[in-house]
Amino acid sequence: MPIPTDLEEEQVQSAHVPIKSEGSPKESTVAGSGTLKQVTGLSHMHKWALLSSILVVAVAAILLLNVGRLRDRLFARRLVSEAKHVAGLPTLDQGKYIAVLPFRVLGDRSSLGYVADGIAEALAAKLFDLSDVHVVANPSIKGADLAQSPESIARNLGVNLLVSRTIQGSAANMRVTGNLDDVSSGRRLWSGELTGSSQNLLTMEDDIYTKVVTAIQSGGSSETSGGGTSHPTESVEAYDLYLRGREIMRNQQSPKEIEGALRLYEDALKQDSHFALAYTGIADASLSMYYKKKEPFWTNKALVAAKQAQQINDALPEVHLAMGRVSLANGRFTEAIEEMKKAAALAPNSDEVYRNLGSAYLKAGLKNEAIEAYKKAIQAGPYYWRNYEDLGDAYNDLGDYDKALASLQRVIELAPDISLGYQNVGAVYFNQGKFADALPYELKALSITPNPTLYANIGTIYFYQGRYAEAVPMFEKAVALNPNTEWFTGNLADGYRWSGQREKSLQTYDKAIALAYKELQVNPKDAVVMGDLAGYYAKKGDASQALEWMNRARASDPTSVDLIYQAAIVHTLARQADEALKDLREAFQKGYSTNQARIEPEFKSLQSLPEFASLLAEFSGTKK
Repeated sequence: MPIPTDLEEEQVQSAHVPIKSEGSPKESTVAGSGTLKQVTGLSHMHKWALLSSILVVAVAAILLLNVGRLRDRLFARRLVSEAKHVAGLPTLDQGKYIAVLPFRVLGDRSSLGYVADGIAEALAAKLFDLSDVHVVANPSIKGADLAQSPESIARNLGVNLLVSRTIQGSAANMRVTGNLDDVSSGRRLWSGELTGSSQNLLTMEDDIYTKVVTAIQSGGSSETSGGGTSHPTESVEAYDLYLRGREIMRNQQSPKEIEGALRLYEDALKQDSHFALAYTGIADASLSMYYKKKEPFWTNKALVAAKQAQQINDALPEVHLAMGRVSLANGRFTEAIEEMKKAAALAPNSDEVYRNLGSAYLKAGLKNEAIEAYKKAIQAGPYYWRNYEDLGDAYNDLGDYDKALASLQRVIELAPDISLGYQNVGAVYFNQGKFADALPYELKALSITPNPTLYANIGTIYFYQGRYAEAVPMFEKAVALNPNTEWFTGNLADGYRWSGQREKSLQTYDKAIALAYKELQVNPKDAVVMGDLAGYYAKKGDASQALEWMNRARASDPTSVDLIYQAAIVHTLARQADEALKDLREAFQKGYSTNQARIEPEFKSLQSLPEFASLLAEFSGTKK
């Protein structure tokens, strides 16, 4: 039961952060193989999902995707003459960390919502050009979060500067009111109003940018520089269509809605065939469709669009991030790394880019390089929880559980009201075999943000506690919410098998196998999926197929501790006890939990062997 990391899908959905030019892209949220799957540990066949952010690891084009469903409220006008330092926030002297919050639309959102969010993305993207300003773009806040005080919002995002605005009127006659607050001292640095229409939207964006930059410069010593004058397109019609597509992609979308966004991007290109970001939009939307449907057609479409964007303008970080994400989805890790490195060179102060680079390194098995990239993300954004989350996920994937817990506890400290910190701490405890410690964290996460991964995680904990009757409904809930993810289906098959429902388990393993083959059509190098496939065949009693797929998985990723542990399960089910014991020794040497092996139901045939008991005794005091 491997525990997954939900990395790929989240990348596209959460990493959409503009970098420099108009509207760039859970992540993501990104990489990691694993046992629970980003809870890297249940290599037994239950995947646990530690949500990472690479894209929730996305970015540039992909950075465009999960630009959050946030709705802004205008902060109360507080022109404070006497500066006061707010605890927990860096002062401007310590660095300028800024978030551009979503617009609050006064009136009919359907007519102005896409314009409002487009201006927010454009401003955040332009701010990435500034040499000494660190931007949290498209912050993932919920509407309820924006009802909090500015201080609370700033702490959750790890910033000291907040841009907030309202927009009202119509596309023909709109009025934008904006504020820039130094939340660390309680000062308002700028407040102003602009009027215009959709026909001069690009000029309005430039005006807002100029006023915000001037206010930042006057708010403290600065070497800020950057033009912010380039436009993604000079066609008002193309830009309007692009923003409408982006509005669709900001929210959790159905396949039908994604197809609507794709049509809008394609219509934008009819107006301006050299609009690079419209192509990155197509690439991102196509990847999002792939993660929902697992159909290779969509990765092919994403690749074509990313290449077209690159031919038009390869000086945009969004373009390289889009190409990098497509390469990751197709298992071309070396190409993905090169594209992410190009994006980092173009946007060196972007923590989002370094998180994606870290994910690419991790997928390629370059563990040390991945850790260094995640640490650079923290250097760029030391107060933003997501950077610690991705580093913690990476340590977890590598079996360094103490460092993983330290990083993920920092996530909870910085953002106690979001679910990911709790979910991932629970995942690390799970991988240590501390199921009783893991369960409260997963339940806490579920109480904040219910999602299929959390249902699967909780079901996995019940499973390893021998509570099969309670595990099955959790797995069924996960599959009902996301029927196209192979490890959700594989977990459900395990639950049926161990609760005595043999016929159901066989049918469900067949479904999991079909889904796994579907994923391998797109990325034939995915070692995690190959390992899962080996487990499904082993549990059906097909030892030859199981061993063949496990050998392929190990050849693709020979260092993964989760795959090593999973190989022990496959060899056990294939009645190769000596090989299974060798696998277990290697897994324990790499830090895998002896506690988990001790209660692993698949090792029932090994548990009577003196060699098994001796092995557990040898490593029980040395595991991480």
